Order: sequence, then structure tokens, then C-alpha cells
Amino acid sequence: MSKVECNCKVCKKDNKCTNKFCIYCGTKIIAVNETIGDYDKVFHSPDGLMIALLSKVAKSEGSIGAEETLFIEKVYDTLSQSNPYPNLKTIFQQILVKEKEKLDNVEELCLLLLGFNITNSYKLDMLTMLIEIAYLDGKYSLKEKKLIVKIVHYLHIDYEAYKTILALYLPKAEQSQKQEYSSSSHVSQGYLTIDECYDILHTSKNTDNATLKKNYRNMAKEYHADILQGKELPKELIAFAQEKLKLINFSYAKLKKYRNF
Repeated sequence: MSKVECNCKVCKKDNKCTNKFCIYCGTKIIAVNETIGDYDKVFHSPDGLMIALLSKVAKSEGSIGAEETLFIEKVYDTLSQSNPYPNLKTIFQQILVKEKEKLDNVEELCLLLLGFNITNSYKLDMLTMLIEIAYLDGKYSLKEKKLIVKIVHYLHIDYEAYKTILALYLPKAEQSQKQEYSSSSHVSQGYLTIDECYDILHTSKNTDNATLKKNYRNMAKEYHADILQGKELPKELIAFAQEKLKLINFSYAKLKKYRNF
């Protein structure tokens, strides 16, 4: 049986699983040897492969912090509820420790996942999880973006679905503004300024009417509920798209009146 590194439950630092006490803080460690058979079976399962990909995003910025650790532990708890393997959380941790430093096998892991004929819903749930852990520190770094977009590509996830999920995890300042805009009273009472309407439609005051109309049609199509429902998106994303579409329609109507066309 091979040995792997295990994290101390107190200081979260890596130790050999054969250690009786953490070499960093002295906490007693319950030694757990890796069982080759169970490890291989768990790793070569959708949940095991998802943990491997999750570990890479969590570590992409250099280290896995306290928030990321807490998030991952919650994922372990959720996945363990319907999994028959003993010491499953330990195996998940072993996968994380082994895979977090590897960035050259992302395509291989995605191909293995596709071999299980996972549903689009499963892909989107996993993508949501990857984006959420990337945004725990309030920003979406270039390294995180490149890695997640690579996963989107290898898993054949619709790029528009990726953008829709990403929109839910804006930095806090932008998120606050987005929540303000998505209020139905905000739209119905006409509180949006002309400049805000231009921003929502990704245009400017210098945009001609034809381009404005083209942008509106493209965005209305992108966020139309009928199209998104066909992509098996989660309900909360459909709800977000509906609110976004209200803003798009309202902005276009207001600009049409303002421009008199």
C-alpha cells in the first residue's frame, strides 16, 4: 500500500498519513493508509474526478485558504451522503492533495468524466461549484478564468451557459449593483437613467439606432427563458435570466422613446 499526505484537522497543513502527530502543531493524527482499490474506484468516478478538478481551481492562486477549505469540506459532506465507501472523506482528501498541483491532466480528467455520459445538469452543477470556489475571495483571477474556461471547453459546456452562471458571481460591489437593477420595482418605476440603459445594452450614446437594435435583439435572445430552459440550467439561473430580460426590455423601450425611433 502506498502512502499519501493527509491534512491536519487543526492547522490544515500536510502531513504523512503515517505520522501519529502533526509536525506543525502537534495535534494527534489518526493515520489512514490509502487503500489502493477503494482509492482507484473513487478517483475514477464522477465525484472523484470532480474533486480533482475542484482542487485545481482552489489551488490555482497559490494556496488553499480557510474559506476554500471550508467550502471543500461541505462538498465532501454532500457527496458522502450517497456513497458506499468507508473513509470516503479521507479518499477525497487524498485526491485533492495529489491533484491540486497538477495542471497538465485537465483534459484527461474531463475526458474520463465524459466517459460516464454525465448529464448537462451535472456539468452545470459542477461548473457552478468551480466558479463559486473561484469567487470566494471576491475576485476572478486570470489563472482561475483560464482553467475554468478550459474545463468548459473540454466538457463541451455551452459557453453562453458558462457566462450566465458567471454573472451570478460578480465581485461584491458589482453584485450589489446587479441586485439593485434586478428589482422589479426598480424597473417598473423607471429609475434607470439613460446612461444605465446604455450600459445594460452594452452600447453608448454614440451608437447608431441600427446597432442599438441589433444589440437588443442579441441580448434578448441570449436571456430568453425558452432558450435557457432547453439548456437544462438550474432554476435560479432561469430566474436570474428573467430578471435580466426585464432590464434589457425596459432599457431598450426607454432608449427608443428617448431617441424617438
